[in-house]
Amino acid sequence: MFGLTGLRIPIIQAPMAGGPSTVALATAVRRPGGLGFLAAGYKTPHELAGQITALRAETAGPFGVNVFVPQRIPELSSISGYWNELAVEAGRYEVTLPEVDLSDDDYWDEKIALLNDHPVPVVSFTFDAASEAVIHDLHSAGSYIVVTVTSLFGARKAVAVGANALCVQGPEAGGHRGCSDLVGDPDATPLSVLLSTIDAEISVPLIAAGGVATGAGIAAV
Repeated sequence: MFGLTGLRIPIIQAPMAGGPSTVALATAVRRPGGLGFLAAGYKTPHELAGQITALRAETAGPFGVNVFVPQRIPELSSISGYWNELAVEAGRYEVTLPEVDLSDDDYWDEKIALLNDHPVPVVSFTFDAASEAVIHDLHSAGSYIVVTVTSLFGARKAVAVGANALCVQGPEAGGHRGCSDLVGDPDATPLSVLLSTIDAEISVPLIAAGGVATGAGIAAV
């Protein structure tokens, strides 16, 4: 099974759903010895399978696929007020606001089945840890499992269900963070402190994520 210590360069490309994590980007990170990633979020299983095949054809070596763990679907009433506020701003710029889409990322079962039937070296989960049963099956298929965590609570949960490594994401990440909507607001502890806190209790390898953009930043973590 793959291990993070086997990387020639300890750099892991963030899996960004919605298009940025292309086969070309993953290949560019993978070739010199880093870990390239594909993002399964917002893709159909067919699209994901095509990208996996294309990446395997580009270079040898390990790569990962990131999967969104399904979240609780919110009530329309909980976000209608925000939508109405946005609609006023949209009107100022003559932009038509789309209708609210309450669906989550689709095809969870199909994507997990794809990764079991056609194993990849690394599978990572964001917005929560997958179940112990799902992780067990992926382990049996030969995949190394990474879970994104934003707190010590999340780290404990991920390790308990079988995570091989944790992607520790600090508040410096900006945008949104990869925490479950079931645990409330993510921990606001700075990345450096969060890494130390988790490292003091958890023995699996940790990946630092959030605002790391320079050589000095890499050295600090």
